[in-house]
Amino acid sequence: MDKFDRILSSVIDSHLGLRSRLIDYLENRDGNANVRFMQAETHRRFFEMMRSFGIHVRSFRADCGSYSEDIVKMVMEHTDKFYIRAERHAGLYEKVKRLTGWTTVEIGFQQYDVQSFPFESFEDVKHCRLVVQRQRKQKGEQLDIFDGEYTYRCILTNDWDMTDEEIILHYNKRGSAEHTKTYLLCTTKSGKNAFAADITPPRRLRRWTAAFFGVIAAGRNIEEQE
Repeated sequence: MDKFDRILSSVIDSHLGLRSRLIDYLENRDGNANVRFMQAETHRRFFEMMRSFGIHVRSFRADCGSYSEDIVKMVMEHTDKFYIRAERHAGLYEKVKRLTGWTTVEIGFQQYDVQSFPFESFEDVKHCRLVVQRQRKQKGEQLDIFDGEYTYRCILTNDWDMTDEEIILHYNKRGSAEHTKTYLLCTTKSGKNAFAADITPPRRLRRWTAAFFGVIAAGRNIEEQE
């Protein structure tokens, strides 16, 4: 498997596992639950299911909703490499701002400074690094308490082979997975929803919500293969 992109969607209240543009895993959840609630267990069920089909997850990418020690540990146990967006907090950004020796690169026709350093914030997460990219804010752009004159973004990874720029480019590819979620919710030119994923089943059919979304996911995969 080339990659596994995980999307937590508060819109369709589910855990959606994507391999490229194919939907591999779908699990219903309470839309009011915290994004990290039982997430590690959800990953465990997904990895075990994939392993039962003889599929090994080589690369895992996720947003900051998966930036938690128990989740990272679970992912490390079942994948070769992972790339998770680090959550913004004052302690991390104070450390990032003190970094020196930045390298300037061009990503998406824009100039960024990149840098990385060993990650030590999680006690039981070893041999990882934090890849940081920063971009100077435009004149007149509002400053905030975290970024100051720069906008910072960080990626937690156990990949020590790729360069900082390569890791950022690899992580950014997970954006295509977001398009799959959007497509499930989008409307066609006729104004009708493509896969009706934004429609909640009637109350008397709520017990079948997971099956409802399962049918939608199967339909999406069939269309992708055509």
